[in-house]
Amino acid sequence: MNFTRKLILDNVRRIFYPRSGNLVKEVLDVNLLRFRNGETVKLIGIEPAQVDKDLAKAFIKKLTSGHVITLHMDKEKYDSDKNILAYVFIKEDNALKVKEAIKITGKENKISYIEFLPEDYQFPEGYWDIDRFGNRSINPSFAAKEKPQGDLFVFLNATLLNYRFANFVSMPPNTQYDSYFKTCFREA
Repeated sequence: MNFTRKLILDNVRRIFYPRSGNLVKEVLDVNLLRFRNGETVKLIGIEPAQVDKDLAKAFIKKLTSGHVITLHMDKEKYDSDKNILAYVFIKEDNALKVKEAIKITGKENKISYIEFLPEDYQFPEGYWDIDRFGNRSINPSFAAKEKPQGDLFVFLNATLLNYRFANFVSMPPNTQYDSYFKTCFREA
């Protein structure tokens, strides 16, 4: 499988599966989805770019159709319009659908994936190096060994930046992935 970028969710806090949302009924805009249950979700960290919005919407629709969308909330849960603010993840269980979505763009594979580990996953002793400031990095002696394997999800917010369907916009206090989004946008 060709990954442009792959994150392992390895934050200091406990690793967990985010709450699952509903099926997407309609793509209202590049950063706005309506679920079948009537809820509207605004994607954190992005705003629509000046591109062919019909192409962008077709891409999103192809990736999301038939999938239960997983939402990961940040500090602020709703915007002033009562839209749910979330990072949106789509379980990568249909590689053909992802390939069809990529084909719509006419570009190479720029899908961003994130790997969620089971809630009870325990990293092996010594897996992390922790510097004097408390920052963690993978211990080099573990780098060549087998890495943890969780479920892969398409990270929709980042993928839209990779394809330049969206521009990066910081939305404080929801800034958990800001540095990653900046990298995606800069390297797109």
